[in-house]
Amino acid sequence: MVSAGKTVEYANSKVPVVVSSITSAARSLLHQGVQHMVLPGVVPLGCLPRILTVYVSPNGSDYDSIGCLQRYNDISQNHNRILQDAIKQLQIEFPKAVISYADYYQPITEFLAKPTLYGFTVNGSPLVACCGGGGPYNYNSSAVCGQSGVAACPDPTTVNWDGIAFTEKAYNIIANGWRNGLYAIPPI
Repeated sequence: MVSAGKTVEYANSKVPVVVSSITSAARSLLHQGVQHMVLPGVVPLGCLPRILTVYVSPNGSDYDSIGCLQRYNDISQNHNRILQDAIKQLQIEFPKAVISYADYYQPITEFLAKPTLYGFTVNGSPLVACCGGGGPYNYNSSAVCGQSGVAACPDPTTVNWDGIAFTEKAYNIIANGWRNGLYAIPPI
């Protein structure tokens, strides 16, 4: 929503509607007999190179200690909190089902706060995308990954791949965390 020119306030006001749609779809599947379900949260939007590039702020207090735009991360945190509450309610309604909340927010912020601890390389900043068209975060909407002349880093061990998605390395760590319970409640 934010990327579509809507305000942060508007996006935040729509979070309950989005979560309600997710919950409705989940409830429908559970009524049909699904016994195992994974509902993922959202990533820290304010840490995406695309958001950091498009919505750059001259005000240093708009950024958290990692360098992410806090008001966009607030949208993610709000969504994830409401989704987790909805999952608890679904679990009460369907006590025989296993409904897992899969967290993206925590691992991504951990990777960005301590990238070398997780084996990520840092090209000046952990917020810089591997594949992109230049700029402070290696993101340029006019020169995106896959276009002619846009280069990827030689060893994609950064956290972010293209300004929006994360690298295979990041997703592997997250998936392992979901399986062992580090980033999923209950483990997948």
